[in-house]
Parts: sequence; structure tokens; C-alpha cells
Amino acid sequence: FNSDTGEQVFSQGVTFGLIGQYSLDIPQKSFKVTSRAKYGNKYFNAALFEDRPYDQYKSFVLRVSGNDAVWTRMVDGVQSRLVDQLNTTVIHQAWKPVIVYLNGQYWGHYNMRERVSRHFVAQHEGIPLEEADNMTILEGNSKSFWGSNAEYRELLTKAKTLSPGKNPDDLKYLTDRIDVENYFDYMIFEAFFANTDTGNIRYYKVPGGKWKWILFDMDYGLFNSSANGIRNILNPKGTGVNNAIDNTLIRKLLENNEMKDQFLRRFGEIFRQLTTEVMLRQIQECYDLLQPEMMMHFERWASFNLKSI
Repeated sequence: FNSDTGEQVFSQGVTFGLIGQYSLDIPQKSFKVTSRAKYGNKYFNAALFEDRPYDQYKSFVLRVSGNDAVWTRMVDGVQSRLVDQLNTTVIHQAWKPVIVYLNGQYWGHYNMRERVSRHFVAQHEGIPLEEADNMTILEGNSKSFWGSNAEYRELLTKAKTLSPGKNPDDLKYLTDRIDVENYFDYMIFEAFFANTDTGNIRYYKVPGGKWKWILFDMDYGLFNSSANGIRNILNPKGTGVNNAIDNTLIRKLLENNEMKDQFLRRFGEIFRQLTTEVMLRQIQECYDLLQPEMMMHFERWASFNLKSI
């Protein structure tokens, strides 16, 4: 139901499942909600998010906010809405706080999000949902999420041998395969928000396209003020928790002076747009949306949390 108008947005049979195996061990769990043809509807024919132009979805997520579940419950949404204010090709999830009831029982506040899947990519890339199977999506350190990782693994292996700062052909090999503008924006967002938990990385390639990146699961962005985002993305040992993510591509591209200049100028543009005032205003807006529900929500769940929290 729409909380403002009281209108029913949709009512149909769905597949309802748990997600979030790495979330804090608390009883309130995250869910994925998927429409199935066997229940009468292949898609949700509804405009689920006011700030997205779509009126049809294959699935969506009801998320407790991952590692932020017992803290702000909105830091991921704040970052998504800040990125909404920038002109970027990096796709990211819409954020809408909702109240959930299960079998008539109050289940508290959830963050409704677009689900990061091939249908999500197809929608943002302007591809019909029926053609969503015709792409590749990888996650983490080139693990296959949808399709084969062979092409990306070949790119990564070859990149380690290149000298794009000295050889124009080496640079061309990379720029022919990587959407550099998209990739730089993605890496800048990770550095700007100082995201220290970069395990949930997904990137994709549509037929005839170049590799592009998705920004999502930023629960550890804007978390630790002492985190060094630049050092994190450029660490020669790797990026993220335990340096688990290979960062050869960003380091190789920045060997080239032209690419380094493009990266730094773009970083400067984002610094000028995401000012302290802009960020505080967005935090306040998200806080105001959640605040009326939080007392009731924590009355429902606080006793189950760790006593230290």
C-alpha cells in the first residue's frame, strides 16, 4: 500500500525468500520478493519507486540494512540518493523505507530496494526484461553471478602484462573493453564514501558493450571517518576486506597520465557537487522519513539485539 494515499499498489502471488547471509545475527531478516508466472503474473506491474521511471519489476528486496541494521538503517540509502544527484552511468538501487506486516504481525521498518540482478541491469540499460538473460554479471573477484567469467578473466590476466603509461596500444586494449568513465565514477564513489567492505562488487557486460560497474551494499560507506578511501582502492595488494579484490585495472589505467588527469578532474567535480551542505541535507531528509517509525520499530526488535547494542 502507498503510505501517503492508502492506495493498494499491487496484490498478487509471489515467491518470498531470505537473503543476507552475512548480516548481523538478529531475528529480523531481509527478504527477496519475486513475481512468478505460475502464480498468475510474470512481473510486478507497479511503479514501486517514485524516483525511478519504471512501472514493471521482476523482483525487489526488503532489506534490514545489513551491517547497519542496528545503527542508522539508512546509510546505504543516503549514499544512493547522493549518487542520484550526480550525472553518472553507474547504476545503483532506489531506496524507499517501508513498514512490513507478515501474516498480520508488525515486522517493523524495512528498506525496499531494487534487486541487483540481470533484470535490474536490463531495466537501467533500456533492454526489455525478456532479454535480460543475454548479458554477463560477475561479482567479487570475477566470480560468475550470471554467465561466464572467461572474458573478464582474460582481460584481467592480460592487463597485468601491459604498460598503458608507455604504450598507446596497451591503453587501447583496456579502453576498448572497459567503460572508463563508468569505472572511474564507480571507484571514485567507493573512495569518496570510504567504503571498507567491498566484498559485494558486481559488474556487467551487455552484448556489444564494455564492462560497467554497479554501486550497491554500501553499509560500510560513510562509516569510519578515519578510513582512507584512496589508499583502499589503490592498494597494490588489493582492495577491500583482507585485500581480497584485485585492483589491477584501476592501477594500470592510472599509469597513463591522460587517464590519471581524467580521474582526478572527475574526482574534483564530485567533491564540488557533494559538499558538506548537500550531504547533511540528504542525511536530514532520510532521517525525517525514518524517525516517526523508529520508536515502534525498536520496541518490536530491540530486546532481541545484543545487549551491548
